Amino acid sequence: MSPDQKRSKFDIRREATRRSLLALGFERFPTKGYAATSIEDILRDSGHGRGGFYFHFANKEEFFLAVQDYRDEVRGEWWEVVRDPALITIEEVVAATFARLAGVVPTPNPWGLLLAEFWQSVKHNEHHVAAIRTFYQGWQRELVRFCEELAARGFLRTDIPPTACAEILHAVVEGHEIHAQVYAVDIGGMVDTVVRLLRP
Repeated sequence: MSPDQKRSKFDIRREATRRSLLALGFERFPTKGYAATSIEDILRDSGHGRGGFYFHFANKEEFFLAVQDYRDEVRGEWWEVVRDPALITIEEVVAATFARLAGVVPTPNPWGLLLAEFWQSVKHNEHHVAAIRTFYQGWQRELVRFCEELAARGFLRTDIPPTACAEILHAVVEGHEIHAQVYAVDIGGMVDTVVRLLRP
């Protein structure tokens, strides 16, 4: 018997509802921002009601944090693009990586600003601040994997460890994306910036 067969129809429906709500948050928070997006905005035209929302999530803050976990899942193992033998230069690898991520999250990526806005609204709540930092640590682990994959192909500088490279990469890319959104400038130079940062 498969795991799905052991689960009740109610459990399967409940999980489908939860995932549908998370997908709505993933889609709708970037539209208006964290503070301006209400629960009604999330649920509008979705077929879901407030009761279903509050069955799964205590409040908007907990929902937003759950959407961060959903983002991790949606991204998948994006760093594996580095292994593609058809990509023979670091420029090709970085461009393919950004293309893979752009297939999941719009460019420029709105989530840096959304997280900053969320942090501003919850900065006095230790639980929520700790959750944001846990999210950051998870993203860093993904970036370290990316840097390790680059190193395995000889595409990563050797003067700093992959962990330090991941921290710098995160700051540069997120800063570039926030700059692009706030000032409405083209971020086409980001591939070149990242290549210069990583190149051996």
